[in-house]
Amino acid sequence: MASLTSDVPTLSLPFAVKCFRNALLLSQQVLETTSKPREDTAELTPDSSGVSLEDSLELLRQKALVNLAYAYLSMNAPELAIHTAKELLSMPTCTPAHRFLVRSYYAEALCLLSRSAEASVHLKLNDMLSLADAYAREAKADTAAVHANLHVNNATVAILQKNMPQAEQSVAQAVRLAPTSRHSLELLVYILLRKGHSNKAMQILKEARVVT
Repeated sequence: MASLTSDVPTLSLPFAVKCFRNALLLSQQVLETTSKPREDTAELTPDSSGVSLEDSLELLRQKALVNLAYAYLSMNAPELAIHTAKELLSMPTCTPAHRFLVRSYYAEALCLLSRSAEASVHLKLNDMLSLADAYAREAKADTAAVHANLHVNNATVAILQKNMPQAEQSVAQAVRLAPTSRHSLELLVYILLRKGHSNKAMQILKEARVVT
């Protein structure tokens, strides 16, 4: 009997990229089809949840673009991640939650390209905190933890720009919000080591908690 294993796709980042790109292509094709004048408009009417097909497809495209940007980042393809992020941010209907995620990915991609000054623009707290709240509500995530991750990202950008006072301030805010966050503690340890406080850094590593 012939083996069927060759017909089963291997789960991988390239396969994920292919799936997200197919989702974008198919949703666009459906949108173009339904936008043509026709007598039967049943496909355009809202479903039981009150959401029209067009709105559903638009949201699907946003989700595909967010995940595609993340996949490109994971594949160490920052240029493609930036291109994808720009496409999503250009959509007038981009939700605050998706805007928060894709701006974070955009900033990370810029940092990978040694463009930290540009990255800081996408992580401005005045803009991102409200977007972070929207993301936390939609993802049912802890708001403090989401805010802490934002401060960690800003601290990372500050370190890349050799702005240690700003990095220290951002890390302190992150630790106050999420004192057990691994990302917050790792950056705190890094800054303590940079300042020569090796004993405090070692104690945090051992106990996985903040030492004042």
